[in-house]
Amino acid sequence: MATPISRSLPNLTNGISQQPATLRLASQCETQINGLSSLVDGLSKRPPTEHVSRLSTSDFSGAYVHFINRDSSERYAVVVLNGDLKVYNLTSGVTCTVTYPDGKGYLPTSSEVSRMRAVSIADYTILVNRDKTTAKSGAASADRDPDAMIHVSKGAYGAYYQIKLDGTEEASFTTSTTDATDIQTTNIASELYDDLVAGATGYSVALNGNVIYIKKTDGSDFDIEAYDSEGSSGMILLKGKTQQFKDLPKRGYDGFTIEIAGTEDNSYDNWWVKYIDDTNASGGHWEETVKPGLDDNFDVSEMPHQLVRTALDTFVFEEISWDGRGAGDDVSAADPSFIGEKLNGVFFYRNRLGFLADENVIMSRTADFFNFWPETVTTVLDTDPIDIASTHQQVSILHHAVPMNEQMILTSHGVQFSLSTDGEVLTPNTVQMKPSTEFSMNPDIAPITSGHDMYFVTKAGDWAGLREYFAQQDNTGLKDASLVTAHVPSMIPSDSVRMIVGSSDVNSILVVGDGTYDNRVWVYRYHWAGDDKLQSSWSYWEFDDGDEILGIDIIDGIMYMVVNRTGGMFLDKLDFSSQRTENDLEYLVHLDRKQSITGVYDSTNHWTTWTLPYTHTEPSESNYRIVTGGGVGFDGNQGEILPIPTRPSSTTLRVTGDYSADDCYIGAVFTFTYGMSEQIMKSSGFGGGDSARTDGRLQLNRWRILYANTGYFKVEVTPKYRDTFEYKFTGRILGEGTNPVGSAPISDGMFTFPVKAGAHQVDVTISSDSHLPCSLQSAEWEGIFIAKTKRV
Repeated sequence: MATPISRSLPNLTNGISQQPATLRLASQCETQINGLSSLVDGLSKRPPTEHVSRLSTSDFSGAYVHFINRDSSERYAVVVLNGDLKVYNLTSGVTCTVTYPDGKGYLPTSSEVSRMRAVSIADYTILVNRDKTTAKSGAASADRDPDAMIHVSKGAYGAYYQIKLDGTEEASFTTSTTDATDIQTTNIASELYDDLVAGATGYSVALNGNVIYIKKTDGSDFDIEAYDSEGSSGMILLKGKTQQFKDLPKRGYDGFTIEIAGTEDNSYDNWWVKYIDDTNASGGHWEETVKPGLDDNFDVSEMPHQLVRTALDTFVFEEISWDGRGAGDDVSAADPSFIGEKLNGVFFYRNRLGFLADENVIMSRTADFFNFWPETVTTVLDTDPIDIASTHQQVSILHHAVPMNEQMILTSHGVQFSLSTDGEVLTPNTVQMKPSTEFSMNPDIAPITSGHDMYFVTKAGDWAGLREYFAQQDNTGLKDASLVTAHVPSMIPSDSVRMIVGSSDVNSILVVGDGTYDNRVWVYRYHWAGDDKLQSSWSYWEFDDGDEILGIDIIDGIMYMVVNRTGGMFLDKLDFSSQRTENDLEYLVHLDRKQSITGVYDSTNHWTTWTLPYTHTEPSESNYRIVTGGGVGFDGNQGEILPIPTRPSSTTLRVTGDYSADDCYIGAVFTFTYGMSEQIMKSSGFGGGDSARTDGRLQLNRWRILYANTGYFKVEVTPKYRDTFEYKFTGRILGEGTNPVGSAPISDGMFTFPVKAGAHQVDVTISSDSHLPCSLQSAEWEGIFIAKTKRV
């Protein structure tokens, strides 16, 4: 029983699906290459890339690229390769001036893509070489010669005071029983001082009020005793350590350092203080310091370096002046846990610079980015550094830190942690690091955030996936990570991902290919309406076979792309803006590496030659097109496609005729391809949620494609075991007002073509290699369903 039917596909915006045809959405397809799925514009040929600049004539294959978005007028690309670092302006493409006062020894000399990490903070970019093992400086601070101070703290009538050096009495004094002047502490100290000067051979002695300073002239150690008949309460001996800070006199000697050892009931013990002579009438003061003789600094040559913007297009790459330990010792102010480890990552969070090393996350003092030591060891300050380790039962080497929704997500190979605070301020006392989810991920690929979600790459055998990590929009705050590649499980090879980038401005995540696919970008387009996801579209873009995409970033809706090609390294850009046109034409010219150039006419040979700012390396001149611009010089022929040019040299194109009156658009052809899914008859109509009808045969008679703002596309219908039938839409419709002579035909409408084949035995492909735009809105097919049985 034959039933004539027709079904519509309301849109074509949900990209590729590798599910069986019976499970696919009506808006999904078999193949989509160089297309852009949009809920506004429908399915369009992707925007073209525009040539910005040749950055270098050298080969930069394998380089690491980091982008700096300083402000709307200054954006840069940092490129690291073979022990060298270059910076380029993204707007002008000029090579910036970089000086290297400390050399380039910190930079890696191989595998830069996976070995480097970077983060930019205002004018500073911190670069981490993951192959470098951090270390201390290897130089201990100068240890002080043994010295002592005797503080005469109390005078009494008829009291006896004595000082012994190395067991021998060197000074003594007995106060008067009646003379008040005699019992003044300054007098007692002066008397003892005079005895020491007269009798203590080999000692250096000084007096400051009621305080006596003693040390050996040869710097060696010595024993000292101080005794008084007032129960040893009249003199306080200070050498090496003392129990309480209140034992210290108000006056002292510049640089004198002593440990406060503390008492059993004093929790603030084992800290060090030093006397600072203020060189004024009030004397000086005591301040907390570090134990002498320790290595308190880092080996700056092995620590992360900084790239600092000092002026427009001017940078300096240098070592960082890391702060040293300023208080305590190697127990009370222990080394940061990254010392002796290789750094896996660098980040900036809540006004702190942070590093990842092994299972630890280490963050600097607040607003003091190069200081990883406590300010004091007597208490824990809110601004002190944070050093916290994973508490998961698995070994969880931390690789990346991603700020997300007022917290930090830390990722290891198989566990994700949430670093947050239980208060308003992130402090050592309020920081919390808890396992939140357990999803496997590729540690070599840095996760990104886009909008309120985080995206990261997974690895399952030979194929990679992409997970969308988010917090539940309810009171639970639970985390989850949906696999947005679930319907395309074998599209992205696991060893072919260089990086991912994304932007909520254009609702896109780009997975940049590597190795065999280093000229490919897999594109995930999404659109949320509240909690509902209206679009989840996968496709991919392919650029020239000779392209190696080194790095991509999306800034204000523009994709900047650093590409290595034969002839050097280049900067291209791609504008995601909807419904764009050229400044002088009514449509956008779809040619890659596009630029606007004025040709030079040779009247003798009657030809026009255009000189390109790069070497064209494609195997055939047919890959390039020249389109006349909209200037008055081409009056009546604006937007005309010129004959296929010849190539008199590697940087020139030539066409017979005079086309030098104005600028022309020149670029390389790229092809948009869309392969329709096999159409399925379902029990309650096509596109419904009911089961597929398997009790009959669907015969397709014809397709209708609804298009808008389109100039050209081609449809290929290939029935199984039969030749391909080709149907072209050229935009030229007889009698239409959009078809004037001398201009490109751009129109809206519907294109109908025959199929005459079983739905499961025919491939339908739509493609466009034209410079003209192509935008498909929806589709509809007509056919006959021949049922073998009747459902009841």
